[in-house]
Amino acid sequence: MPPLQPLEFRDCVVDGPHFRSALQNHEKELKAHGKLVKGVYSNAERVFKAMDGKFTGHLHCILWNCTMFFRRCAS
Repeated sequence: MPPLQPLEFRDCVVDGPHFRSALQNHEKELKAHGKLVKGVYSNAERVFKAMDGKFTGHLHCILWNCTMFFRRCAS
């Protein structure tokens, strides 16, 4: 897609077809970038959930081993 044309205030006041066209192009770009950001957010959320699950499993294992160790030491 070609670079976006700047939106000028004076064009906004006149509200001509050139301004409307430029505004529509900006809106399309914003929607496309919004979808990309949502995709990045979704992927990051899945990564963090996977890391959390992995960490939680390791933490339970460590706690179990520590509990067994201290039980052996106490007896």
